[in-house]
Amino acid sequence: MARIMKELYPKLSTEIAALRDKISQLEFQNKTLMKQLAEATRERLEVQRIRQELYELKDAPVSPPSWIVNLQKKHSGKAEVPITIWSDWHYGEKIDAAQTGGLNEFNRTIAKRRIRLLVERTLDLAFNHVVDPHYPGIVVCLAGDIISGTIHEELRETNDGPVQVSILEVEEMLIWALTELGKHFTKVFVPCVVGNHGRTTQKPRAKNRVYESFEWNIFHHLRAYFANSPSINIVVPDETDYHFRIFGHSFLLTHGDSIGVKGGDGIIGAVGPISRGSVKLHAALQKEEKAFDTLIIGHYHSYQPRGDLIPVIVNGTLKGYDEFARIILRAPYSPPCQALWFMHPTRGVTSQWRITLGETKASVPSRPNAGEAVF
Repeated sequence: MARIMKELYPKLSTEIAALRDKISQLEFQNKTLMKQLAEATRERLEVQRIRQELYELKDAPVSPPSWIVNLQKKHSGKAEVPITIWSDWHYGEKIDAAQTGGLNEFNRTIAKRRIRLLVERTLDLAFNHVVDPHYPGIVVCLAGDIISGTIHEELRETNDGPVQVSILEVEEMLIWALTELGKHFTKVFVPCVVGNHGRTTQKPRAKNRVYESFEWNIFHHLRAYFANSPSINIVVPDETDYHFRIFGHSFLLTHGDSIGVKGGDGIIGAVGPISRGSVKLHAALQKEEKAFDTLIIGHYHSYQPRGDLIPVIVNGTLKGYDEFARIILRAPYSPPCQALWFMHPTRGVTSQWRITLGETKASVPSRPNAGEAVF
């Protein structure tokens, strides 16, 4: 027995030492995870405290309002639901007409005019160009880059005024715009996600991404303002994506800068990255049981309607053609515009419109998209 123990002892000693090392590693990992959990809990509590004390909001419900939920149960009738996306306004940016070949000019005054046109033309399309304009409500997706921000030095130098002035004015314009829609639609559902231009850091971050954005505050100001409104419902998720359904059709709303792809092509532009990003995002979210039928994004500043091959609706931009698009990207002219489409109870996405908000110059070749609305 003594001989056997003597032979086994070195092996047992090695295994015991290995087990002790493993236990030490697990204890260290556990301490690290507990610390991360404590930090995440503190951050979550801080966010809740801000909502409660600063905005007087007790919670942050992310579920759609009851009228949206009830649409999933009612597929009878012909009433459609208009859906629009407001993104990439870049409020506060200044675009010099001389530096865009005379094709576009933009500043805070022009931005206000275009926002008014956006509301007027949305209402015109919904009520004057439809056979039976009776709607259960409208969905207005706020998809980020609402302000220009100061993430680039050239923006800080050339913006039309301080960023805080832009924040104040764009909040006032959003309140006015949503109030106007609320006068004509019985219900207005407004899901909000942040973009990349509103961030408070120079480089994009993954951790606390939404909290490091001026837009998170803008959206909560809207939510506080309309907190007691019987018709206007603002939802602000604590993440970059938002899922909702209309007549059983699943939408994923996100700004578009974080769909997992970069780059483009000199011939097809952003179509390739958008298509690859859609496939990649769908595969990733499918594992979380959050697969979508249609992806809604902005970011690329060029309108693209939904198709069967690429089930993505890409929004245009309020600011329009700028110096970066002309000089750096050498991109073709694209007018300032925002997307509007209609959801039918049984036919899905039907009419798709590009609501243009500026004057197209005579020197620019006309290349209309399917379903384009030009006023």
